[in-house]
Order: sequence, then structure tokens, then C-alpha cells
Amino acid sequence: MGKKHLLSCLFLIFLFISANGQQYDARGYWKMEHDSSYLSLLNIQKAGGTISSAEQSFLDDYKIKLSAYFERMTDIEKSNYYKNRETWKERPEKENFRDDDQAFAGQRSSFTQYVVSSGIWGGFYGLSFDYIFNINGPALAGFPLITGGVSSIIPIISIKDKKVTTNSLWLANHGKAMGAFQGAMLGILFTGGTETKSDGKIIVGLATASSIAFGRIGYNIGKTKNWSEGRVSLYRHYGWLMSLEGFAVMTAISSDNPRLEALGGMVGGFSGYLLANRVANRNNYTRGDVTSIQTLTLLNTELGLGIMSDIESTGDAKILIPAATAMAGTLIGQAWMKNAALTNQQGRNIALATTGGAVIGLGISIIFSESATVNYVLPYLTGLATYCVIAETYRMKNSQTTSLLNKASNGFHFSFMPQNIFINNKMISAGKYHPGGSFRMLPAFAATLSF
Repeated sequence: MGKKHLLSCLFLIFLFISANGQQYDARGYWKMEHDSSYLSLLNIQKAGGTISSAEQSFLDDYKIKLSAYFERMTDIEKSNYYKNRETWKERPEKENFRDDDQAFAGQRSSFTQYVVSSGIWGGFYGLSFDYIFNINGPALAGFPLITGGVSSIIPIISIKDKKVTTNSLWLANHGKAMGAFQGAMLGILFTGGTETKSDGKIIVGLATASSIAFGRIGYNIGKTKNWSEGRVSLYRHYGWLMSLEGFAVMTAISSDNPRLEALGGMVGGFSGYLLANRVANRNNYTRGDVTSIQTLTLLNTELGLGIMSDIESTGDAKILIPAATAMAGTLIGQAWMKNAALTNQQGRNIALATTGGAVIGLGISIIFSESATVNYVLPYLTGLATYCVIAETYRMKNSQTTSLLNKASNGFHFSFMPQNIFINNKMISAGKYHPGGSFRMLPAFAATLSF
């Protein structure tokens, strides 16, 4: 049971780490600020010209949206905007311009990350080769270095434009990790999980082959599918969550049958993608939302693991406790983050603050209590309290911004145009009437109500 407990913990940690683009970036704001329709109306207004009520309404709405976009940008992107806006004005045709110093600030370029991650996975495949073919001596260490180096060079040669989408990066790495897991589960299903050397080679061989295949599939999906970052994050989250849920359920009911446990992990993983697809179709979660959901999931999982360790029973059924608390964390997080529209930075801030809150609770419990129960309950409570405060603050802030935008775009608009009074008087004095003596005056004010 100790090995299974450790395996679950490792995969949960990987789930959290692997879950963490920039949605509101400096270049996007600059392009929005220099929209031709917006600038045209702005220039007419500055020159003292007249615009219609509808055009005035558009102008007011656009200014509010500009302000909201800028507010959601990270400090790094705001700095990038102020630093490069003059350069962009001189070279507006260079769509993908980014200052070289910023390439490694905040988020690194997806292509660089892809090259590095390919090298790391290549080293893992080299280790698998060592194990399968009984490599010993200097080659034991040398071969993984060779495969790692080759794997990092391949994308540099094969990707001509040196551009990798964020989705391709995430799904490629997720595919490699999930492929290794599913391949290992398939190997256990075939061999029965015995500890013989030959069976171990089958398991490692299948894990390596499926990792390579799934990684390639993930890269191509990210390249061809126009998915949001939030949707991709949901697939990654549910893929791992349901794999571990299926493994836990079959562990609880299979009486230590490795084949059934492996089957549970495999079926759980594939069902996780179906479940993620349904969730994504119903709710437009952002990447920040999913990061927040994962934070609550991990926090609840740690509570479940603590409760499981407190139970004196030696049966495998108690593994269902962390499985249940993890699922509860995901479902509660989804309900909480519905329409929250958290930015990437807000999601990361929630995760970091929650971790800090839990560490504070752990420190307090170590100082004032020797109880093992207090040592996991108090960090959970302090972490949860921090999560609630930070998450709700961001959620309410974003809700107010959304309400302001909706009010501007769908509510009551009033425009006062005193210059039209002067124009009307001039036209009357000039005798510019329509035939028959009729004359249509320009309105001094206009009001519209949209539903």
C-alpha cells in the first residue's frame, strides 16, 4: 500500500505542476488601441467635427473595453507596452515583435520551452533504452545524453518557422506524460505486474512507445485545433484526475489485482477527456479559472491523504477518501469559478497564496501541537481560508468589470451635441431649406436604449 500511496502522491504533484500564454498581452492592447475605426472617430472628435449618437456610443464603449483590457494585463506586459509602443508605431507590420530582453521574462517562448522539454524527454527515452537492452558501463550515462541532445535538435531542424503554439507545447508534454502512464498501465495489464525483468522491459517499452506516439498526437492537436487555453487546461486536468480516480476505485475493489488496477487507470484517463469536453462545452473557463480549480483540488486531496493516514484500517478501500475529496475539490472549484474569467496571473496568484497560507498553518501546528491530525487539518484550514479570500476578491473584481462592459454595450446611452444648435442656426440664416420650405434640424441630443 505504501508504494501505491507514493505513486498517487507523485502523480498528483505532477498534475498540479503541469497545469500552469498570455491572454492579455502588450501587443494585443497596442493593436486594439490603434484600431482604424476607433482612431478615425477619435480624430474627428478631436478636430471638432460631429459624429452620430451611434458612433459616440461605440466610442464610449471602446474606451471602457480598452481600460478593462489594460487592467487585466500583467505588470510585465504593461512594462512591455510602455517600452515598445514607439517601436511598434514605427514598425506596425511586424506582428510578432517582442523585445529580446522580454523573451525570457515572465513566460519563455513556447518554441524554446518545446526544445528544452524535448531534450528532457529524449533523456528519459535513453534511460528506457538502457534498461531494455541491459546497457552498462559508460554507455549507461552516455546514451541518455545522446538521445536527449538529438531530441532537442530535431525540432530546431524540423520546425521551419521556429514557432510552436502554446497549446501544442502543453498538449505535447501532456501527451508524453500521459502516454508513459497509459503505456505502463497497458504493460501491467498484459504482464500482470509481476516483478520479473522481462515483464519490466515490456512495461517500460510500451510506456516509451506510447509516450512518443501520444506526444506527437498532442502536438498536432494543439497545432490544428483552435482551442482556448482554458479548454486545453481542462483536458490536462481531467486526464490526470480521472486516471487516478479510476486507479483508486479499482484498487479499492480489486483485492490487490494489478491488472484491474491498471485497467481502472486506463479507462479513467480516457473517460476524463470525455468529461473535460462536456465541461468545456458548458462553461468557457479561462486558464486562470482552471489553475484555481486545480489548486482547490490539490488542497482537498492533501486533506483526504491526511485522513487516510489517520485511519487505522489496513484495507485498500480507504484510498477512496482522497479520491473523493479530490473530486469534490474539482466540482466545488468549477461551480465557484463559473464566469469568474480569471487571468493567468490571477490564477497563479491564487495558487501561490494558497500554498503560502497552508505553509503558515503547518508552521503553527508544528510549534503548538504534536498531533498528526492537527498537522494536516490546520494547514488545510489556513490554506482554504487564503484561497477563499483571494479567489473571491478576484472573482468579484472581474464580475464588476464585466458588468461595466455589459452596461456600456447594452444599456442606456445619452449624447449631448450643443454644436448642432449653432449649425442649425447657420443653415437657417443661410436659407438652406429643402424644396417646399421644410427643414430637418440636426439633433442637439440623442438617447438610445438597447436590450
